[in-house]
Amino acid sequence: LPSYAGTGSGEGWLYLASYSNLSSWLAPFAGSPYQMVLDIPMVCGTSSDGGSQNTLAQGASSFTTPLAIGESLQSYWTSIAENLVKLGFGNAILRLGWEFDGADYFPWQITNSTDAYNFATYWQNIVNTLRAVPGTSFEFMWSLAGFTATNTALNQTVIEGAYPGNSYVDAITLDLYNYCFDNAGNWPGGEPNNATNATQSDALFKQFESGTFTLDLDWLKTYANSKNKPFGLAEWACAIRPNDGYGLGDDPEFIKNIHSWATTNGATYLIYFSGSDSDDNYQLTGGDFPNALMEYKSLFG
Repeated sequence: LPSYAGTGSGEGWLYLASYSNLSSWLAPFAGSPYQMVLDIPMVCGTSSDGGSQNTLAQGASSFTTPLAIGESLQSYWTSIAENLVKLGFGNAILRLGWEFDGADYFPWQITNSTDAYNFATYWQNIVNTLRAVPGTSFEFMWSLAGFTATNTALNQTVIEGAYPGNSYVDAITLDLYNYCFDNAGNWPGGEPNNATNATQSDALFKQFESGTFTLDLDWLKTYANSKNKPFGLAEWACAIRPNDGYGLGDDPEFIKNIHSWATTNGATYLIYFSGSDSDDNYQLTGGDFPNALMEYKSLFG
């Protein structure tokens, strides 16, 4: 669900807490036999100026205090839960504040241990509020971007400090795309230019498993097992990135490696992100990934 949407009185939390707005987003999925997975922001803003309507710290320490825009965060979250129940999605899996460990593309990003504490405490407040709404049986997915370079100030200890606790989390996931931002050893010039071969793709996947990242696939399995939680990938896809060439493009080897990793390690969640935007193309069935699509159909049915 959008963190910046609408204008004027329909922005941010007012937008998300609106039954009509949620209905417009979710109506096409009504009656689906599948369990819905919803991304819900923890910090909302205005589309007009990009300013944030709340902070992680407010969510942690002032959850019941009215915001400048009107009601309290607790009130908005209660409305969201009530509306989801009315729309038939009271059993959805909720990715609260997804990719909070990523770059500054989301306003709920954590940058230090204080942010991590506030994130975890705010998460607990949200979960307690949602569970109190009659008719809900939500599951909560602690969902990270992962694959952060090891030279970042956001180290593993800080990130793990944002874990809200086992009683507030039902699953742990990362997001993984076949991007390569700096790998001169495999591609001339250090980037794939939206093309690859099996050898190159395998070399990069080994780094995804256990390589140069703070959070990799080995970390995911180990950390989730330590918490006795199911794990997997909340987003994954082959990618074409026309603006910078960092995608590996039509990459059946990536599909094969994901399937092998998941089956070997017992991953529960594998949610393919099939879409496109102004920067990236992930549309598996759009004609740009014929080999990856064939491999996907062969392995996943």
